[in-house]
Parts: sequence; C-alpha cells; structure tokens
Amino acid sequence: IVGGGLAGLAATRELRRHFVVTVVDAKEYFEFTPGIMRAYAKPDHWDKLTFMYHEALDRRLGVRFIWGEVLEIDSMQRCVRVKTIFAQMEDVVPYDFCLIAGGCNFNQQSP
Repeated sequence: IVGGGLAGLAATRELRRHFVVTVVDAKEYFEFTPGIMRAYAKPDHWDKLTFMYHEALDRRLGVRFIWGEVLEIDSMQRCVRVKTIFAQMEDVVPYDFCLIAGGCNFNQQSP
C-alpha cells in the first residue's frame, strides 16, 4: 500500500486479515490533519492526533512499514522502487497487488 493516510490505513486494517501487507509512506508518523487547529489551541491534544507508523503497523497490526518515498511502480515486473529515508541505495519491493492511497494536497501554491 503506497500511502499511510486515512484510506491507506483503512485498507491496511481490512487487507491484513487476508494478505501480507506492506505500507510505504514518506512520513514516519500519521497525523489527523482536520484536528490540527484544535492542537494549536490545546497542545496536549496533539498525542490524540498523531502516532508513529512503526509502533502502530509493525508492532500492533503485524504489518511491515517502510519509511520512504516510492520512486517507481513497475507493473510489468510487479515491484516498487523505494528510496528509504536513511539508505543510500534504493530498495526493490515485490508485490502481488499494489494499492495506491497517496492522498491529496490542499496547498494551492504547490505545483
């Protein structure tokens, strides 16, 4: 699953019962962005809006998490090239099925 946002996590929760699931995301943590304004007013609320993917996916759900950026999806070879955050080399992750849940960008200034 490419993307660990709301859709990616919902898919992970359901698919992990039937498949070996790997989630790739460019961030190491999830944040519920609609609640960010509340965290500005009440900073102790931040912990309820975020969690570390490694803790939630690897340890609690038994799902592999890769902290990195997907550079290419090769549908012919059925693999994904991933640049993990701290590695110099790219990793190749094979797949049987690839679900893309990249989310959206609300920034009007971004290309």
